[in-house]
Amino acid sequence: MDYMDYFIGFQFNDLDVLKRMVNVAKGFGSQYCTFSVSRSKVELIGLDISSSSSVYVYVSCEVSADTFVQLLKFNIPPSIQNTETVCFKVNTHNLAHAIECMCRKTYEHMRTNVCMKLRESGEKWILNLLREEYTDKEFNKNEKEIFVLPETFLKCEPTIGPFNVDIALPDFYKVHCVGASIKNFNERIKISANNHGELKLEAGHAMFNIVTCFNNCTNHMAVTSDINMSASTIIFCNIVISNIVVFYLLILDLVEILEDDYLKFVTINVDSTHFVKFFNVVTEEFDVNFKIVDNHALLFEADDNCLKVKLILPAKL
Repeated sequence: MDYMDYFIGFQFNDLDVLKRMVNVAKGFGSQYCTFSVSRSKVELIGLDISSSSSVYVYVSCEVSADTFVQLLKFNIPPSIQNTETVCFKVNTHNLAHAIECMCRKTYEHMRTNVCMKLRESGEKWILNLLREEYTDKEFNKNEKEIFVLPETFLKCEPTIGPFNVDIALPDFYKVHCVGASIKNFNERIKISANNHGELKLEAGHAMFNIVTCFNNCTNHMAVTSDINMSASTIIFCNIVISNIVVFYLLILDLVEILEDDYLKFVTINVDSTHFVKFFNVVTEEFDVNFKIVDNHALLFEADDNCLKVKLILPAKL
């Protein structure tokens, strides 16, 4: 069925791009996610419902003839005038299931695209997903419908001040492994960094403390250079036996211990679960960097050749 009364329509030239967008929101535990569609980009916003601090993740793809997303139609309905962006909320699991149902093997000679068309049905909106595949001799299509809820406002990212630190992570997989280990010890992770490209991750409690130091991350706030990131992990264990305190120092892959000298470290405490979730939903194809606002927030950014992912973690006292 071809719906001629749709008011928003956009096309993904690659189903995997849409699937990856949904997987990011789903990976953060979002039961519902919000699509934000404008003439310039399609953005998917997910919310971790288990978080009391309203942690949002944003994943977006630009709209143009040279990208993976093209705009087919963009008419603002009368019910939501005076806006340049159309937003609607959809059940993340229903959307992911509909996309999985459309996934099938594509042969080299076959061309495919996925259209998403939004139309009104009373007070509700209907999102029609249409996968088209065609060759020179045949044409096939697969359709799914999902009820969605119109949103009259956009969950805008919070406005935060100038960044104290802005550095990139050339090998963020190492940071992911450390974060996953730290998460087992504490719900909070302390992050310290400076604009010399030095980063420290720390978590623990009175009886166990883990500190990891990364050298030579790429600094974005001064002269930058492409240097491989190295790491050292220092684990301090204090074991009390019959009122005798025994200290153990384990040094793994040791490099220079970072000291707070003239290069000021900016330190922030954030939720370790969200820290680890970020690295679970982005893959090694992404370039990752982060920015720190002193005592306010940690902003993660990742992008590859088609998607941009953004996560803002508020500071925890």
